[in-house]
Amino acid sequence: MLREKGFYSREAEMAVLGSIILDAQNILNDIIPKLKEEHFYFAENKKIYATIVKMYNNAEKVGMVTLKNRLKRENILNEVGGDEYLQKLVEQLDLLPHIDEYIKIVEEYYVLRHLLKTAKMISDNCASDLEVDTIIEQAENEIFKVREGRYKSDIVPISEKIGEVEKMITGYISRKEPVTGLPTGFSDLDKMTTGFQKGDFIVIAARPGVGKTSFALNILMNQCVKPNPEEDKRKGLIFSLEMTSEQLIQRMLCSYANITGTALRQGILKKEDIYNLSVAYKHFAQSEIYIDDSTKGTPLDIRAKSRRMALDKKIDFIIIDYIQMMHLDKKVENKQVEISEISRSLKLLAKELHIPVIALAQLSRSTEKRKEKPILSDIRDSGSIEQDADVVIFIHRKFEPGTTLDKATLIVAKQRNGPTGEIEMLFDSARTLFKQKA
Repeated sequence: MLREKGFYSREAEMAVLGSIILDAQNILNDIIPKLKEEHFYFAENKKIYATIVKMYNNAEKVGMVTLKNRLKRENILNEVGGDEYLQKLVEQLDLLPHIDEYIKIVEEYYVLRHLLKTAKMISDNCASDLEVDTIIEQAENEIFKVREGRYKSDIVPISEKIGEVEKMITGYISRKEPVTGLPTGFSDLDKMTTGFQKGDFIVIAARPGVGKTSFALNILMNQCVKPNPEEDKRKGLIFSLEMTSEQLIQRMLCSYANITGTALRQGILKKEDIYNLSVAYKHFAQSEIYIDDSTKGTPLDIRAKSRRMALDKKIDFIIIDYIQMMHLDKKVENKQVEISEISRSLKLLAKELHIPVIALAQLSRSTEKRKEKPILSDIRDSGSIEQDADVVIFIHRKFEPGTTLDKATLIVAKQRNGPTGEIEMLFDSARTLFKQKA
């Protein structure tokens, strides 16, 4: 069945307004979160609804008399059709029993108009000299805005959720597993955190050169690359704003095959090394690691790509290397404000996709000046990173001259739902490999 070409329904808009006038006390609290002024197509209906919203925000009683007086005071009563039009709104029969249907009609026609506007924008862009990738990105962002704009009830009674929580707890009891989230592959850390949980925003921070990228790649490798093809493997996505995909893969191959990066680049490899590399090639080829080194570094770009990967590939976690290299599409007061917005967007991404989002972050020079272990306020351009993050892990490393292994400390400085503490590790910088201390 084809829709009317106008993409609007005067009858439905009038029915919504009439229902509000007749019974605002009982229904307006439910309507306000669902409909905005722009959902109405006709100018008079927009103005009437905007006035109702103002009255609601001022805690004024909404009814025929009070609404008419408010419209008079604002000198727009005649613009909306006067007493006659207001009376028409409430003369329709059986308004209240069908209010939800009328709201749905108004909202869906608004969405269709928005989609039509988006389609025109795409058509105009196609005729312009914009690059194809830019056209696609703008189109995706507009479509996502439409979807995000649709009303979803955020408030649920506990009676609807208690069953789900009961199943989760029953699962914990039956499995008796110490790790309930995404494991890192480092047993002491997993024991402290019980793994990175779905919907959590995890920040791993360190000074440059200490090993935060190596640590993140170790986690990626531990969960996605397995010797046995039948073994349970996760699917990971990494956004690299600093290194190319080839550089990341070389690092992981060195770690996995136990080869130094220098020996690999110089091509000075033993037979054992070449064999280990051939095994690594096979295991990595069977993994589901996805790398994006071409991202523009904006929250919108990362969000759009992450959504597609969550839908198409069912990824289990995301890594972003690193947060201070991200930027917004708009100008803001300073870097701290920018990082605050980016941090919040990453937390919302984790919550929306219901998977862990792991972001790397740089620490400020203050840690070096103090020559002490880092604290939360040391996160560079921190803004609200420490507030948004569910887990914050610092990597503190002592460089040991004349040794192949450096002592490293993982500092769980914040954990929203668990303890904090320190874990002693070893770091093989030549092979970019973290190891559990015996």
